[in-house]
Amino acid sequence: MKNNRLLNFFYKTSRPKFWSYLFGTFLFGFFAGLQEPNPLALLDWKFLLLLIFFIFPANLFVYGVNDLADEDTDKFNPKKGKQENLLEKSFRKYLFYGVIVVVILSLIIAYAIPQIALWLIGFMILGGSYSLPPARFKKRPFIDSLSNIFYAFPGIIGFLINTPTLPSLQIIPILFIFPVAMHLYSAIPDIEADKKAGLKTTAVILGKNISLIVCNILWLAAFLWILNSGYLFPFTLLLIVYPTLPLLNLNLKKFDINKTYWFFPYINFIIGFIFSIIFVINLYR
Repeated sequence: MKNNRLLNFFYKTSRPKFWSYLFGTFLFGFFAGLQEPNPLALLDWKFLLLLIFFIFPANLFVYGVNDLADEDTDKFNPKKGKQENLLEKSFRKYLFYGVIVVVILSLIIAYAIPQIALWLIGFMILGGSYSLPPARFKKRPFIDSLSNIFYAFPGIIGFLINTPTLPSLQIIPILFIFPVAMHLYSAIPDIEADKKAGLKTTAVILGKNISLIVCNILWLAAFLWILNSGYLFPFTLLLIVYPTLPLLNLNLKKFDINKTYWFFPYINFIIGFIFSIIFVINLYR
């Protein structure tokens, strides 16, 4: 098999449109954890190594494991072959090897940077257990969404390479609520495909409308929580976009969730970028 074809396969499997969910969260945590102005922190080997890891290898692991575990159900998913890669048998063993390489790489990084080891190993375990048996959280209603707290772990890892203490207890629940709601929101377009595949996800159990209402409640709770803390006000008002979108999906036909779902990576990236700049500006005040 030609190397460029294999690399292209790995690239598509890693879902580049969703890369920012991991590396963006890592950068968000990194800038939030800076204690003083330090441009040289961007050249630190720990920062660069983890940034590279969360840009590509970590995404290849999460989505690669998903594709390996879902071969029997992906044929029912209309996104496969269109917006996302459909795993071909000829690539299966290469993807398996690629996933193993990422696991080994994560263990090396955990050993080299002990202060983030627990969170990185937790990220890998939860990320793998979401798709793989015997846990296979994705087929367990409510646990499927709750297990997606691992998407917040890169942010905590980024924070910990700059400071020895965890983020404020006021912030940690918010970090976990957002990916839980995001998972439920992203599962709504897959309801029909998951039904055909026999998967009883949270979205399948609740149905489209109730799922959207739950997303609204979770994001609204997180928004009000951080607003009440006064943290980075008034910039936190930008976060109102999250609880607003499910309401638009419920009430306006042109805001079809099958379309708006694909805009979420851009929304997350823009808001994360704005807050990262604010963190840096605050250091120079």
